[in-house]
Amino acid sequence: MATKRQVLQALKKIHKDAELECSFGRVWEAEIWAPPGHYWSEGPHSLVEHVGEGELKSKAEFWKGVLERLDGLEAWSCTDPETPCEFVQMHGECEVNPSKDKP
Repeated sequence: MATKRQVLQALKKIHKDAELECSFGRVWEAEIWAPPGHYWSEGPHSLVEHVGEGELKSKAEFWKGVLERLDGLEAWSCTDPETPCEFVQMHGECEVNPSKDKP
């Protein structure tokens, strides 16, 4: 089983500026945001792990699923010449998750 603290520690090992937003209502949801100026190696700027009302389980099991989602995940620069995010490819810049370094 896992805890939110373990998830946060694993997330910070990937990148210190990555963020986690979570809510527990009818749907338990954890949104994993790539750091500013980055996107996840799976493609999007944020990943969502959720469990619906009919599938509710313990929070420990929920956090275990989130922790598994982080396994092997990498934060890639949106402006990397070889692997830019889809917004840089289409528009020349990324407005979804802009870099803090951008003026």
